[in-house]
Amino acid sequence: MRVEELRIGNIVKTLQGVGRVEQIRHTGKHGHGVVLEGVYGGSYIEYCEGVPLTEEVLLKCGFGRDKNENYYLICPTGVATHSIYIMYEIAGKDIVGYMWFGKRTENTNSIYLRAEHLHELQNLYFELTGKELEVRL
Repeated sequence: MRVEELRIGNIVKTLQGVGRVEQIRHTGKHGHGVVLEGVYGGSYIEYCEGVPLTEEVLLKCGFGRDKNENYYLICPTGVATHSIYIMYEIAGKDIVGYMWFGKRTENTNSIYLRAEHLHELQNLYFELTGKELEVRL
């Protein structure tokens, strides 16, 4: 993991466990480290990992399920007709994400998402809406 990928509030896995990033620090000759909320001690960035997106994680992020068993989240933009839709399909161990604007039709162009970890999804949501993604740990 690279320090450039992280923001305060991102949820990551360290040697101490899974939690929200409370601090990102430059640790001198060792590069960068993070401190998680409620966890004693810190972890060097090279020991941090992303939390993979799974069915359980998507549900904790407020995703719903559609009739095709896909997971979806509607992101408000402040304009009712311009909501952003994020959808993930899970097939075995594979997870594929898509995003589009407005109501989906056969002519809707979807964008493939590379967000495979929770902190990436949190960052994407923040960039699209200006708000933090609510995650129930």
